[in-house]
Amino acid sequence: MMLQRCRRDVVLLSTTKAAIDIDEAKATIANQLEYPYAVVPNKSIDRNRSSSSSSHVHEDEQTSEEWVLVAAKNLERYGVCALIGSEEYNNNDTRRTTQDNNNGNNQNNSRESIIHHSICNRTNQAASSRLSDLQQKIINRGDDPSGETGGPFRFVEVICRDEGGRRFDMPVPWIGSVEIGMPLSKEQTNAMTEFHECLDSIVRPVLNALWTKASNNEATSSLSIAAAGFLMNQPGSKSQSWHRDGPDEGYIDVFVPLVDLTEELGPTQLLPGTHDMKDVDSLNGIHEDELPSVTPLLQRGEILLFDYRTLHKGLGNTSDNKSRTLAYSVYTNQSPVDIHNFPDALTLEFD
Repeated sequence: MMLQRCRRDVVLLSTTKAAIDIDEAKATIANQLEYPYAVVPNKSIDRNRSSSSSSHVHEDEQTSEEWVLVAAKNLERYGVCALIGSEEYNNNDTRRTTQDNNNGNNQNNSRESIIHHSICNRTNQAASSRLSDLQQKIINRGDDPSGETGGPFRFVEVICRDEGGRRFDMPVPWIGSVEIGMPLSKEQTNAMTEFHECLDSIVRPVLNALWTKASNNEATSSLSIAAAGFLMNQPGSKSQSWHRDGPDEGYIDVFVPLVDLTEELGPTQLLPGTHDMKDVDSLNGIHEDELPSVTPLLQRGEILLFDYRTLHKGLGNTSDNKSRTLAYSVYTNQSPVDIHNFPDALTLEFD
């Protein structure tokens, strides 16, 4: 049963298939400080355990649960939806964005966690140790593991995605998939499997609802994972340009911060509704201030879902010494291959 404070889950950002009502959408965001979201009730999942143990979605709260339908509707309409915890944020039930943070209202830990903090912490440690292992392999090759001097690099196991060597993309295998490249350690595998199982139990009902509706209530084909991994945004990174992750329909990005996000850590900024704009891969020819953006400052373990085609960018990390680790996965009901972001590359396995 949804709590009454979820009555505004469907955020009134006016969009159509052809274009965005820019003035109305800008006014909505400016006045209400909201972004498309759905509140996951406390009882929907045992957040202290992964779904591989006794954790499960309750029988009376499966895909017909209201929060699932709200999330699917937001994804369909705006191409963006955050899944957030169910504790009250404040008396007005607004959601924290960068404007709140600029005003000094940093209210992390004000909501119930979705993926338990202990799971996030173990996964964060596993990701950090994995990056260290890979960077040592790069050193063994005689190369710069930061990418700062030699420029961006690409291996099967890790990709440096900026000129300054401060932004790393580290693909990892999903549950049950075949490992390619340098194997994970046992500890890394255990932590990431626990995390992926917990994440999948929350995300899969939403995407089943989204794609069942899109196919006129016909049964959807099995969901699969096109990619999974971690994005490491280190101090000194620069903001990215607006971009889409790909042009194809039927792919959903899933981002989970493993630390509480603040503006200085470089959260993800998105342009709701741009998934339905045709032939737009960037903001070329479009003034940035003409489109309303949202920058959800999620807590550790909350989940950001957005359409592969939604224009977005990672902001720069302006903190002095704190990295932002974000887990990602790409769900699809199409071919489970992401060639746009992961072309062929060398492996570090034998270095």
